[in-house]
Amino acid sequence: MPAFENRLIEIQGSEPPGLIADGMTRALAGGKRIRPRLVLSVNHPAEMSGVLLDFAAALEMVHCCSLVLDDLPCMDDAEERRGEQCLHLSHSEAEATLIAFSLLARSFDVLITGKSEEQPLRARLVQKLSRAIGGGGMAEGQAQELRGHSANTEDISRLKTASLFSVATEGVGIALQCSPTQQQTLKELGEVLGLAFQALDALNHGDGEKRESLESALKQHFERCQTLIESLDNSFEGYRDLLAELKTHSENLLKPPPAAEAS
Repeated sequence: MPAFENRLIEIQGSEPPGLIADGMTRALAGGKRIRPRLVLSVNHPAEMSGVLLDFAAALEMVHCCSLVLDDLPCMDDAEERRGEQCLHLSHSEAEATLIAFSLLARSFDVLITGKSEEQPLRARLVQKLSRAIGGGGMAEGQAQELRGHSANTEDISRLKTASLFSVATEGVGIALQCSPTQQQTLKELGEVLGLAFQALDALNHGDGEKRESLESALKQHFERCQTLIESLDNSFEGYRDLLAELKTHSENLLKPPPAAEAS
């Protein structure tokens, strides 16, 4: 997605130089860009490109903010992210926290800034995104996970991970002025894709004890995604490709290890 990467470069280039800007650039480097793809893989009128690019950038900045915070010693206490030292180790816990909140602040600045005729739409996307981040979404999911409320891990995943997927697809529906029924379909599609993505992540990290239940959940999520995508028009054809990629990744993860060769 060259246009998306170029937009991120523009945003980073407009930051005042310093420790925070350097840290933000590091936090935004790499990644699968799944959330931006949910926005930009949809066919849309040319006049929507600016808003959707900014929406995609804001989503990625929020996501990267959450990763920096997740990695902190008071959260997951991680050491590595995307093949590099976590920011709280390469910088400091205090700096990492400041970088995360700077990413969050900048995401809303990017999303709300645009042409005057875009302001009603941009304001609505800001509202949707802010609600997905706070007590009704990502923050609540992380809090429940920290408290050990893991009786139903899918409920936590629905808040912590799927809420950002859901706001991405719902936001596209709002931008394209889809019918209320279609917007609801898109919102559900984002949520189920987010749950599937989280289950794949758990498999990828070798959660062997839950392998069978994760495999069953993935099958259900993929089937539901397929049904939802088929109910949408051709503007959303890109979602078929994304789902196919997730299915292929799932099949690779679920392959049995090769049998050892006889000596």
